[in-house]
Amino acid sequence: MTGKSIHEYLGLPFQESKHVTSYTISIAEPAEIRRQVLAAGNYPVLKLKVGGLHDQLSFETLRDAAPSKPVRIDANEGWQTKELALERIEFFSKYPDVQFVEQPMPASTPEKDWAWLKAKSPLPIFADESYHFAQDAERAAECFHGVNVKLVKTGGITGAIDALRAARRQGLKTMLGCMIETSILISAAAHLASLCDYLDLDGNLLIANDPYHGVTADAGVLSFRDAQEKYGLRVSPR
Repeated sequence: MTGKSIHEYLGLPFQESKHVTSYTISIAEPAEIRRQVLAAGNYPVLKLKVGGLHDQLSFETLRDAAPSKPVRIDANEGWQTKELALERIEFFSKYPDVQFVEQPMPASTPEKDWAWLKAKSPLPIFADESYHFAQDAERAAECFHGVNVKLVKTGGITGAIDALRAARRQGLKTMLGCMIETSILISAAAHLASLCDYLDLDGNLLIANDPYHGVTADAGVLSFRDAQEKYGLRVSPR
């Protein structure tokens, strides 16, 4: 109605050729991990899902296929104790270009255990399942170095903006994440890219039947250049 895109309407910049998303490598057997990493050759940043029995082998397989790419580790609440979490984080910290570890322990972990891990971790730890809304920011600052905000957790754009800004006021690093989603929600999140230190907006890249067209991520760089819709979310049916 206003003739503006979402980011323009909100007074947020979106710079072409600047905002880079990671590409997710799932938990799998070594041969499949290697295949995924090689298939993601055009993407400059990888995120490796861990939290199973063979985390170290999975990472070593990734590193063999992509020796120098920046990597983010996502444990998805997979390490049940602070001691195990610290042990795994110390392993990953020995490798260069590992940026941070996401949600190393369950969200139900006592706050004192999170604070213990934050104080000892050689890598930054980010909250995902432990961070949903803006009101979680103060607690997150005690337990984490950064947070992963998802529109599906916050309820949409407005909640995501509030959650991102609240985290930044607490001195936390910020990331926008996603689930397996169509280009509607990925595009909606992309309009908020300027509020983040990191982006993990690859959900639409991981499906083969996306019925919408919006933001693209060729070589991992988010772009609205090819979006047919000029206003609002800049999303249209394929």
